[in-house]
Amino acid sequence: MRTHSADLRTASAGTREMVYRYLAEQVFAELSLSQRAFALATSVFFTFDSTIARALGADQDFIDRLRGKITFLNEISPGEYRYHDLFRDFLETELHRTGEREWTRALCEGAELLEQREDTAAALGLYTKARAAQQIIEIIEREGFALFERGEATRIADALDVLPDATRSKSAMAAGLRAMIDASLGRFEIAERGFLTAIDLAKNDDDIRMRLVHRYAIELVRSDRDCVVFLEPFAMSSAIEARYRVPLLATLATGYVHAGRGDDARSAIDRALALVDATVSDETRARLYQQAAYVERYAGSKDKARGYANTAIELALANNLYELAARAYSVVYTIVHDTSDDPIASLAVLDKLSECARKGASSQARLFALVASYDAEVERGDDLMLERLDREMQENQSFLPRLRSTAVLPVQALRAAWAGEFSGAYAMLAGTAPGQTTAEQRSLRAAETALYAFGAGLQDEGEREMHTAATALGSSDASAKDVIRARLLLALGELVRGHDAAAHRYITEAERSLNSGMPRLQAFAHAVRTMYRVSLGQCGPEVVSAALERLRSQHFGGLARLLAALPVATSDAGYAALTPAEREILQLLAKGASTKEVASDTGRSPHTVDTHIRSICRKLSCSGRREAVALATSQGWVQT
Repeated sequence: MRTHSADLRTASAGTREMVYRYLAEQVFAELSLSQRAFALATSVFFTFDSTIARALGADQDFIDRLRGKITFLNEISPGEYRYHDLFRDFLETELHRTGEREWTRALCEGAELLEQREDTAAALGLYTKARAAQQIIEIIEREGFALFERGEATRIADALDVLPDATRSKSAMAAGLRAMIDASLGRFEIAERGFLTAIDLAKNDDDIRMRLVHRYAIELVRSDRDCVVFLEPFAMSSAIEARYRVPLLATLATGYVHAGRGDDARSAIDRALALVDATVSDETRARLYQQAAYVERYAGSKDKARGYANTAIELALANNLYELAARAYSVVYTIVHDTSDDPIASLAVLDKLSECARKGASSQARLFALVASYDAEVERGDDLMLERLDREMQENQSFLPRLRSTAVLPVQALRAAWAGEFSGAYAMLAGTAPGQTTAEQRSLRAAETALYAFGAGLQDEGEREMHTAATALGSSDASAKDVIRARLLLALGELVRGHDAAAHRYITEAERSLNSGMPRLQAFAHAVRTMYRVSLGQCGPEVVSAALERLRSQHFGGLARLLAALPVATSDAGYAALTPAEREILQLLAKGASTKEVASDTGRSPHTVDTHIRSICRKLSCSGRREAVALATSQGWVQT
């Protein structure tokens, strides 16, 4: 009878556990009664320190003697101890064997010690294991909001799950926290019912009621729902205390932004800032500054927005409000992205945002960072990073509709255009420009869509999108990055359909708005101007190669690939149109490498290599890889 390797591994693992348990039993048997009692009492903690040890009657000498007998008890930092995981499992099993009452008593006593140390989150975890409903509801009622803000949503959810239905149904905080957790997971329809139930339950408690009203309004804004009608009666009431009214006014201001009421938004923020006094907590002030930053970002001054956001981040991090810090970083990111021509700076902000989102257990903020990183890496044309991000995107399909519209679709359309799939790129973006928040964003989206339409030969559709872009440009800031980029994309669209004079006008308008702080856009404008000159016959298509290399050096490799794919005069530029990655792959193919061998040599997936090979064949007008290699060899582009 054959023994499979998996069976051997299972048997081996089982043997190790049996041996370990035998050793643990021998160690435990050698302990004195007081040492056994201490070991069992401390097994409920992931780690414990000398303060907890003293509370359990153990001084340093006791711990030193205990460590002399238990080699599985390690000092992980001065005065902080942790049992080996398997030994801790053994101790917990022994504690269970003493009976349910002793098990529960040990957990609750451990939780009480943690509460005394103000480690409420860890205490809640132990009470949850003990199913101690009374202690759980006391912590939930007293510190539920604070725990949620510190990223303890999972612990709160576990605690709520063990509460009896009768206890949960009577608690406004329990219902409100469950709604907040559902909202954070993207389940707004369920969350909305929970919020309304919780607000009704809190009708006799102004503090909880106002805080739940505020949280519900926040989720309405985040889910692209109208919060103005719901929130105005509360925010505008002078009968409500400042500590409640300040956050309500700030959230109302963000609702006004979504409704396109910029003046009302700034007025509401100014009212909120004027109401700040000693009764307003650091948490409330941090949230106020974050929302003030958001309002200024879309309806006021970007400099003021950045100042407010930095203040919010400072306050949030000082109070461990990581989810709030992540949202403030999102404002900083949008400002850096809009005003700076430095993708590396944008990615650095996204790294901080992601870290805060992780610590704050904010799935929405984490997804924002993922999508923004995806956008940046597609613009850079970094295939290795895109392979990793593609996997993460596949694992996270629960994007908010607005996030998908503003970020994911245009990036996916750009990637489709790389491969010359202009019809697909147009289909992704058609008709989405009017839904963008600002005139600058509408102009850029319409310009992108128009270019893809012309690339696909859809003249009427391209004309409509061009008209939309021109209308938006009329009310836009000419110096804005999105506007400059929109004009250059419109110029490309005109080149694709053979309107050189119109292309020249758009290029000139874009060039007038450029400044020394826009190196990437300068490289983009230079490339478009070069393509225009080629279309007029003023220079040969080979000069496009240098323009595309300059784009890649400015982290605009994604746009370089778009320009190389466009059906204009440069499409026959031959080897000059190939990206560095495509040239590397063509060289390996010329040496006889297979797709798998190329993938191994370059660190790419076979699928990505095949995509590059199709692009190479299209750019060289070849029917397959053999013809492409033959052409490259005959022209001296590669060495065999």
